[in-house]
Formats: sequence, C-alpha cells, structure tokens
Amino acid sequence: MTGHAVRPSYWLAGLGMICLAAGLHHAKADEQALSDAQSLAVGNDNQYIDPVHLLSALLDQDDGAPRSLLQRAGVNVAGLSNALKSALDR
Repeated sequence: MTGHAVRPSYWLAGLGMICLAAGLHHAKADEQALSDAQSLAVGNDNQYIDPVHLLSALLDQDDGAPRSLLQRAGVNVAGLSNALKSALDR
C-alpha cells in the first residue's frame, strides 16, 4: 500500500455543495474530516478513502454541522451512523 486516495463521487460533491450553500464550509473542519476519514481507511486496511469513511468522519465531527444539516433534511442520522459502522466493520 503506497498511499491513500479519495475516489471521486458525485453524491459527495453534492453534499459538499449543500454544505457550502448552507454556510457550513470551514477549511479547518474539512481538513479534519478528510484526515479522520483517512485514519478510518488506514485503520480498516482499506486502500482508498471511500464515501463511507468520509461520511462517517463528517458525522463524528465535534461541531455537528453536517449531522445537523442531515437531521434538518429529514435523514435518520442514528440509523445512518449505525449503517456506516456496519459497513466499516465488513
């Protein structure tokens, strides 16, 4: 394993656009989420940072902005978090 890469994802780009539109874009938080996602990928012996890693990292952020945005959009965040944890455990 020589490095970790982020796979392009249209839905992830869409989530980023929603966060920008809602004023939730913070460079430091973005960097932290990407770093946390990379740690999840490495910890699970994954070669790439997949959307499951990034979304899980976003939901675990201290400021809770992505979690709050998804809740306001009607997403069952607890169910999503459980599904992400199950996907990471596979």
